[in-house]
Amino acid sequence: MLLDKLDETATKRKAIKVLKSYQRYKRIANRNILFLQSPAMTGMPRSSSGENTEEIKIVNKVTAETIVKTIENCIELVVGSEYRILLENKYIHGDSDYEIQSTLGISKSTQDRMLKVALLNFAEAYPLEELLAFC
Repeated sequence: MLLDKLDETATKRKAIKVLKSYQRYKRIANRNILFLQSPAMTGMPRSSSGENTEEIKIVNKVTAETIVKTIENCIELVVGSEYRILLENKYIHGDSDYEIQSTLGISKSTQDRMLKVALLNFAEAYPLEELLAFC
């Protein structure tokens, strides 16, 4: 079968990398781009880099918004509300392991087992890059 050769460790590592980037992308997505700068007409010659920095800012913001929404949607696709709560609390809200264990009423070993399942489910759902790694 296809998933029999799944490298769970590598898959979890890739999923964690994506989920840990959520906060950074969220900050970029929330930037205000309404204050675009007009070109300054100083009359002085200057070299042009050839790139439109305002366009780059807009593209980065839209890309970040897409990634943030995709991560949120993929967490919603994870089967089991406890697993979704675990991912949201850990990666979206930044709660500590102790806070998560208290919220869910679970032990550290149970949290580790649940996190493994939740990360694999997330990796299966994430469409923007291939998170599933195979042996």
